[in-house]
Amino acid sequence: MTWADPEPRPDLAVSFRARVNGTWSDWQPLESGAADGPDPGSPDLPDGTPQARAVRGGTAPFYVGPADGVQVRVEQVGTPSRPLPRDLRLELIDPGASPADDDGNASDDGNAPDNEADATDDDAGTSPPEDDANAPPANDDPRTPDPDVSPTDAPPADAAVTAAQPRIHSRRAWGADESIRRCCVRYLDTIKVAFVHHTATSNGYSRSQVPKILRAIYAYHVKSRGWSDIGYNFLVDRFGRIWEGRAGGITKPVQGAHTGGFNSADSFGIAAIGTYQNRAPSSQLTQAIQRLIAWKLGLHFRNPEGSAVLVSAGGSTTKYKRGTRVTFHAIAGHLDAGRTGCPGRKLYARLPMIQAGVRQLMGAALWNPSVSASYLAPGGRLEIRAGVLTEQNWEVKIHRDSPDNAPVRTFSGRATPDRGTRAIRAVWDGRLEDGHPAPSGTYWITIDSWGGDRSARPYVAKIQVP
Repeated sequence: MTWADPEPRPDLAVSFRARVNGTWSDWQPLESGAADGPDPGSPDLPDGTPQARAVRGGTAPFYVGPADGVQVRVEQVGTPSRPLPRDLRLELIDPGASPADDDGNASDDGNAPDNEADATDDDAGTSPPEDDANAPPANDDPRTPDPDVSPTDAPPADAAVTAAQPRIHSRRAWGADESIRRCCVRYLDTIKVAFVHHTATSNGYSRSQVPKILRAIYAYHVKSRGWSDIGYNFLVDRFGRIWEGRAGGITKPVQGAHTGGFNSADSFGIAAIGTYQNRAPSSQLTQAIQRLIAWKLGLHFRNPEGSAVLVSAGGSTTKYKRGTRVTFHAIAGHLDAGRTGCPGRKLYARLPMIQAGVRQLMGAALWNPSVSASYLAPGGRLEIRAGVLTEQNWEVKIHRDSPDNAPVRTFSGRATPDRGTRAIRAVWDGRLEDGHPAPSGTYWITIDSWGGDRSARPYVAKIQVP
């Protein structure tokens, strides 16, 4: 259901039933207070061009399968009552057919090795059990002890970079119709926070139905709600498969329309396909979310156990006024930012477990590396810092002209995690290894770190010496 005003309406109780082979289903709710949507000033909003569509409010969509009839009822709850929204519409979305439907495993992409769990396809039309016996309780810590940190003075030659990119199925893999996508892609400066969502759709889908569900959500966001593209950056199904959502590049910080008020504030959105208010997510789904967040936060050197201050862009879908500075966990739920129950009680309760799993996957990663200045004044000093997640060795190298050149100065040490400080610290006074002042020119600073059989993604910064 959609309506003319883009504001969410949590005061409405919207429910539906579907008819299959002449038999009506039980009444089921449609989430009417969804707080996803674009920020004010977003490219998702109408731009005055002929193809621009009015942005509308709406419920979450629901995939009903092969039904031949549907009924919807709208009731008001709570007091005082408000007038019903203008221009209430029942939206019927046909996801259409696509070659992607021929392969429910979506094996087209070579984005990364396929490390998905070998999930079996439950019977279509049935929901996962109330609790996943394979998933630990929300407050359990699933982390295993960190592997022994290598005592050598150099990273192992075969050390794997922590939190490598998981396999991500492309938009082509789910049959996205790129002709309906509108306007432009906007990029953020970085990523600081991962917002976890659920789509509030059916849980009882099969592997082969997922591309249809993604196309339906895409069409609903663009054609019915008036957004420029699907709102989520990524979606994850209950079989542990990760899907590319909003276009613009999976490795890039693409601004989405997933968390009203904070889309433009250095965040990205992951949606779990299904409803997780009363049903627990599968272990395959939560593990896929862990792999995705670990990789994405690692790209931007973020601490999964840390926090970030984001500034609200305002709008009707967030509970924070424009300009409000809000501190979020690096891994947050949609309800932390908006007036919504998303990502559902059961999935939200798993966020501590997801955070612990992300930390373990990131292993020897660096977080918040920095160089105190990009210009070394005569007689000055540069301070080089970074945080670590495990006990590990580190090395800071100063190169002239190119990071590929031999270092002219090297610092090294062993770091221990400390939540209050950044554990790697080196100070360069502008002198070479032989003690002579560094000649003027361009210099590059690299930070490498490693522990056990894994090495951190190197951090590189450029500075000038006059």
